[in-house]
Formats: sequence, C-alpha cells, structure tokens
Amino acid sequence: ENARAYIIVFIYIFGTVTTGFPIARAISEAISVNNENYYYLIGFIDSAIFFFMPQIAITVIRMLERRNLRHRMVGRTVVIGDCPWVAQSAEAFLSKIFAVSYSIAGLNVLSGNPADH
Repeated sequence: ENARAYIIVFIYIFGTVTTGFPIARAISEAISVNNENYYYLIGFIDSAIFFFMPQIAITVIRMLERRNLRHRMVGRTVVIGDCPWVAQSAEAFLSKIFAVSYSIAGLNVLSGNPADH
C-alpha cells in the first residue's frame, strides 16, 4: 500500500509541477475565477493538497480496494520479550531484513528481557 501511495503522490506532484497547474489552480482557471482576491486562497488549498496527498492517496487506494478506511497508516511495531541475546539477535535480524527488502516501509523493533523487572 505504501509503495502504491508513493507512486500516486509522485505522479501527482510530477504532473502538477511540470504543467504549472495544481488541481485547485486548474479548477479555478477552468471556471474563470481569476480574481486576485482568491489567488492566495487557491494557493493555500493547493499547498494543503500537497501536504495531505499521502493520506489522500492511501484513502483512495483503500476505497478502490473496498478495505477499512480507519485502519492505521503508520509503521508496524514488533515487540520481542526474551532473554537478551535472543531479543538482540531477533531485533538485528528484523531490522536488517526490512532495511534490505522493504526500503519504503518501516518497522519498529522493541526488545527487552521480561525477567528483568
């Protein structure tokens, strides 16, 4: 999901910046709102779209796939509770695997010894 959202955001930014017509500016010019009073408002709307574009892209993907829209959009966390050498080894292994195979996705690994209170 993150990779698809990344591609959608890239295409949107690449297309709108290259053409010079972000979506709110293009719509305002299409309906002939060329008044200078609205110039900064339209720019603000375009910048808000750029800022929220990753969340918009993920929401659109979930709507198209008919998945739960309220599911979290953040990274995953793995918690390991075992003796120190097992926890450290698993943490190093998981961190390395995700760094090599899923460079766009993140994984937070927490580890600790449950017997150490």
